[in-house]
Amino acid sequence: MGRLVFLLLMLVLAGCSGDAARDQDSFGFSIDVPDNWIVLSRQEVRENPDLFDGLSIEGVSPDVMKNFETRVESGSVEMYFRQEEGVASFADNINVIKQLQVLPETAGDLKKYHEALPAEFEKAFGRRLKLHESRLAEVGGRNAVFLEFEGVVPNTRSMQYHVAKSKSVSLIFTATCKEATLEDVRPEFEAMIKSIRFR
Repeated sequence: MGRLVFLLLMLVLAGCSGDAARDQDSFGFSIDVPDNWIVLSRQEVRENPDLFDGLSIEGVSPDVMKNFETRVESGSVEMYFRQEEGVASFADNINVIKQLQVLPETAGDLKKYHEALPAEFEKAFGRRLKLHESRLAEVGGRNAVFLEFEGVVPNTRSMQYHVAKSKSVSLIFTATCKEATLEDVRPEFEAMIKSIRFR
C-alpha cells in the first residue's frame, strides 16, 4: 500500500493539471479535464519508469496489475487521477482504453449484453461484481452503453461508458471512486463525458 501512496504523490508532483480540451492523440478525441484532476500520460511514465515498481492494490490480482502496468507504459491506457486533500490509500481515477467490441444498439441487444456481464466480470477480475445499472447512451454523437457496477477494489464503485469508435472498436471510459466520494465524482465524470469531441 505504501507504493500506491508513493505513486500518487509522484503523480501529484509530476502530473500536469487538467487542461480544457486536452487532445488525446492516440485515441482520436479531445476532452475537458477539470483542474482538480491530473493526467498520467505515456510521456510521464517514460520520464518516471520506476512508478510501478512493487505496486500492489488491495483486492486486485498481480496479473491484473501487470496487465495495467504494461498498457499504461505502452500508451494504450490514458489515466486521470482526482486530487484530494490529504493522502488516501485509493485515488479516484478514470482510465481510457480502446477495445475490440460491438456495442448493443437495441433494448433486446442490451438485455443480452447485461445478462452476459457477470461472467465477463468474473473472467476479467477473478470474481463476480454487482451490476447496478446498464443503459443505452450517446457520447459525442456516437452510440454508447453506460454501466455502473461494484468496483474491483473493496468499497469502490465503477461507472463506465463504452463508446463506438467504429463498427467493431470501442473506447471505454471507466471512472472508479470510493463509495464515500461517489456523489462528488459522478457529476465531474459526466461533465467530462459530455465534453468529448471526436476528430
